[in-house]
Amino acid sequence: MNLRDTMRGVTFPAALLLIVILSRPFEARALDPSKTINQYGHDVWLRQNGLPATAVKVCLQTRDGYVWLGTSTGLFRFDGVSFEVVSTNPEDPGNLETISALCESTDSSLWIGTGYSGLRNLKNGKIRSYGPADGFSGRQIRCLFESRAGHLWVGTTDGLFRSSDRRFSAIPMEQTYFASLFQDFGGRIWVGSENGVSVLDDEFGTLLLRISTPDGLPNYITTSMLEDHERNVWIGTNNGLARWKDGVIKTFTKADGLSDNHILTIQEDRDHNLWVGTYNGLSRFTRGKWSAYSKTEGLSHSQVLSIAEDREGSLWVATLEGFNRFKDVNITSYTTLEGLGNDYVSGIVQTKDGTIWFFSNVNSTLTSLKDGRMTISSMPAGASKRHWVPSLTIGMGNSQLCSPMVRVNLVSFTFSSLTD
Repeated sequence: MNLRDTMRGVTFPAALLLIVILSRPFEARALDPSKTINQYGHDVWLRQNGLPATAVKVCLQTRDGYVWLGTSTGLFRFDGVSFEVVSTNPEDPGNLETISALCESTDSSLWIGTGYSGLRNLKNGKIRSYGPADGFSGRQIRCLFESRAGHLWVGTTDGLFRSSDRRFSAIPMEQTYFASLFQDFGGRIWVGSENGVSVLDDEFGTLLLRISTPDGLPNYITTSMLEDHERNVWIGTNNGLARWKDGVIKTFTKADGLSDNHILTIQEDRDHNLWVGTYNGLSRFTRGKWSAYSKTEGLSHSQVLSIAEDREGSLWVATLEGFNRFKDVNITSYTTLEGLGNDYVSGIVQTKDGTIWFFSNVNSTLTSLKDGRMTISSMPAGASKRHWVPSLTIGMGNSQLCSPMVRVNLVSFTFSSLTD
């Protein structure tokens, strides 16, 4: 049976699906910056479909491929199909603690920060607690980071600590509440607190630089930080996002396209998209432009608590209610969110200049796609009183449909009209 026979008796929108041919098999890849967030594949896990906890506070993929979830009701290991609870309390294995921070060290052990019960380490299936006997006295862990020299830095609500050979010492600081840590390309440790940013020497913990509101930060409460591939330091605060480089700060807010001014987490993916989790949705900064994705578009909850990229290029987004994964897919969808005139498409054709035309007889619109830009036009005069019926002829020649990875054979695309 040939394709023409297959299409007999099938309505046009259904036939359009039958003639789609993938030009290459699926392969894992990073998130294409040219696509909108809505065009990525999006999976959601909630309590209804297996997520063992409502709020996912932190997420991380370890070298063995597992994705770890720190939640309000314990630590869970996810293999992409099922969630396995992992006990974090060596004295009371059945006690599921609140997990607030995660970090994989160079020896492949997992450091676990709890919300109220101190610091744990998981290695070879065994849990160990760290406390005053190890030089560590924090109870509420807010952030964990291992430097390239092998020092574990721990930010708590009671102070800042650093380990050397798993022996901890307190770093004298004016601040007491620490929420964010990272190491820059030069080896310095950046520490975010309730009173701005401190930059420290990794070896001795010596203060090198202070950055706060008099220097241009939009708010003194620092929530998250990251250094991107161009060595810009992004600083999330309670009232906007700051980009710091060579002492110059530029601030981004809702007025620039951010979902919200209250920043919670920041992540840069391998394609150099900058992702920002806020109190009111997920924001992406790419090619100098911001775009947003919230519960209205399908996010499990608008409060984004943690973002992590896995080794296949997928983005994991933890929220106050549910767990999300964004991944690239072979078929790219176009909807009104990307500028399409109507979500019901009754016909598609590509003209010789490379323009792809989308026809809709629902609201009599033509939408053209060229060089990544959508333009909406009206149907010819009188179209509102007619039903425009597309006629498709299959034969020689190639035209693109939906994306460069999806192809369909079209020779001609003509229109006839039926008067009411």
